[in-house]
Amino acid sequence: MIPEFLHPITRPFHPYYLHLVWEPKFEPFTKMYYPRYVSFEDVVIEVGALIGASTRFLSYLSKHVYSFEPNKRNFRLLRSYTKKLENVQVYNVALGNHNGEVYLNIDAKKDYAASSSLSNTAKGKYSGKQKVRISKLDDFGFPLAPTVLILDCEGAEVDVLRGARNTIPNLKSILVETHLLANGKNTIDDVNSQLSTYEQFESKLVTAGHEKWIIASNKRFLSSQLMYDAEFL
Repeated sequence: MIPEFLHPITRPFHPYYLHLVWEPKFEPFTKMYYPRYVSFEDVVIEVGALIGASTRFLSYLSKHVYSFEPNKRNFRLLRSYTKKLENVQVYNVALGNHNGEVYLNIDAKKDYAASSSLSNTAKGKYSGKQKVRISKLDDFGFPLAPTVLILDCEGAEVDVLRGARNTIPNLKSILVETHLLANGKNTIDDVNSQLSTYEQFESKLVTAGHEKWIIASNKRFLSSQLMYDAEFL
């Protein structure tokens, strides 16, 4: 491990150091459910990529990945870990329901952090703020039409959905990790409320370890998805 007092000096070289000593790991839900809802024909939007563990996994499962990570320190590592993947495009942008700049809650003592958030989550350990660009998902023009949306954005999932009203109807699947906020409220109900406005989607709550995800499937693709689920199980 690099001593903490040397971090300001060694930070520019941190991505190269991590390549040598550490391989990123992904969460239980990622391993269990991503292969069931992402196929080789899919174009995935991943919101909350952190440093790229799930991004790399998605690149092997799908045709293309558009990956978003607002934390500048995380993004530096994300870009390093995915630079050789030709089917991955990364954005150092927060997604939400408006365009402009916002302050991201971060752990300023760490070179990368899983708890960076535009909201205050119950598990978050914040010691600083970072000004970041924010945009609506609908305002991005993707060369390839997205088919799957994955949100793991630490409490900002409802605002991301609100900023994706034009994108959502054309998707095959939406996978959303919900979060407990510092005020004691869980985002499950608000996520379900947003998704319920789209009649073509059916939603279910899935638990994997300590994670609670909502999976919404477009009914147009549901029959083929159910057949695949049966084979998978």
